[in-house]
Amino acid sequence: MKKINTQVKHFKLTDEDLRKIEIARQRALKYLPDGMKLRHHDATEDDDPTYITFEDEIGYEYHLRTPEGNRIRAMRRLKASGLDSVAERYTFDAFTTKEPFQAKMKKIALQFTSDYQGKWFSMLGQSGAGKSHLCTAIAVELIKLGCDVEYMLWVDKLNEVRYDTDYYRSFMYRMKNCEVLYIDDLFKTGRGFDKLSDFEVKAAFEILNYRYNKRLTTILSTELGFHDFKELNSAVIGRIKEMSKGYYVELVYDEKRNYRLLDK
Repeated sequence: MKKINTQVKHFKLTDEDLRKIEIARQRALKYLPDGMKLRHHDATEDDDPTYITFEDEIGYEYHLRTPEGNRIRAMRRLKASGLDSVAERYTFDAFTTKEPFQAKMKKIALQFTSDYQGKWFSMLGQSGAGKSHLCTAIAVELIKLGCDVEYMLWVDKLNEVRYDTDYYRSFMYRMKNCEVLYIDDLFKTGRGFDKLSDFEVKAAFEILNYRYNKRLTTILSTELGFHDFKELNSAVIGRIKEMSKGYYVELVYDEKRNYRLLDK
């Protein structure tokens, strides 16, 4: 039998290693609440703290994810969701403003990135007009600010969780309680809006109503217009309009505004 080498190599920390550790520790201390003792911290290669563990005077332990930690965590989720490749293309700089309505959309979206706390950004109506582009650009900017962003492509995610009770319960908890939720293509199922199931409408109301009551930042895009929503569920559109005050954009149906068709 071949002998396996189980020897563990020990590496001695250099002065430079110790210097970097001390820099990260000092930066971590800035996040430490008064009267607490730092127990442990994780940091990036650039010495930015991502996660700290601390204890109070009687030994109870607490954990805190820093804004940099939130950014890294959210970017990982962005990658896992499949949105990361789109995020590279769907930036504010890449959004064209050849038409007045495009310039107005972009202006409102940019303003939201500095006024997002406790508010909603909603884009309704015309397909192919840049709704997902601007919503994605907002989500990425908030991630850069350290926000914990959850991304939900409505039809894909709902179909994935609906038949697993435990998974569904856990999923709904995350969607309702995350710091920032981005729902893309709300109620787009491929079957037509007049064929939405009670399950889909109930799930949407449960998520949006909870976030409405808690005043949690939400970004959403949908091809439905105001009157479509009103026929479907007037309570949902009522909450969307109220929470999106100043950041509610509805595009009337006009193929001239569908840039996916115009580019062909």
